[in-house]
Amino acid sequence: MKNFDWQLVKKSVTIFALTTIAMLAITGVSYYINSAASTEYKNANNKLDSIKSNYTDLINKNNIFVEYAKKYKQLKHKGIIGQENRLTWIEALQETNNSLKLPSLQYTISPQVDYPLELIGPDFYDVSIKKTSMDISMGILHEEDMLNILTGLQNKARGHFLIDKCTITPNEIPTSDDINVNIPILKADCNIHWLQVTLLTPDNMGVEQ
Repeated sequence: MKNFDWQLVKKSVTIFALTTIAMLAITGVSYYINSAASTEYKNANNKLDSIKSNYTDLINKNNIFVEYAKKYKQLKHKGIIGQENRLTWIEALQETNNSLKLPSLQYTISPQVDYPLELIGPDFYDVSIKKTSMDISMGILHEEDMLNILTGLQNKARGHFLIDKCTITPNEIPTSDDINVNIPILKADCNIHWLQVTLLTPDNMGVEQ
């Protein structure tokens, strides 16, 4: 009876030990699988976040590109980018003067020269900027006539100009008996700079525009 009990206990301990080992093995394998799955999930989630971030960056860059492309087209349509169009400057002066009917209007246009890039900052070294000086001399009856001429140029001509200087000097004031609308009371002189922008590319860098 005692021998029988010992064999039974021994068998039970053996089964218990094997069961424990099996449970530990299963637990270890489960932990490994779960840990590997968790790591894989985190890696996949990080990759997804990276893809989302890259996609967002692409969308933002595309939006910026579209916005700059729109502005580029507007500047090109206005005549700021590309070849200068002196004919529209002259036509704008003549058209505005036809409305104002100034007593006198003369202008001279100088040859195109390089515009110093240091005047606009270092962020524009990938462009070439030229300027063309225009001197306008006007016989006017009122100070606003000069402003109207400049506004007409701004609205009707193709291109963009900067005002270098404008001066107004009085002519000899006529007596009341000598007043004539064809005789200017004031003389206005303006010097403006028309600017033309060319984007530098590998095809035109170093080539005189």
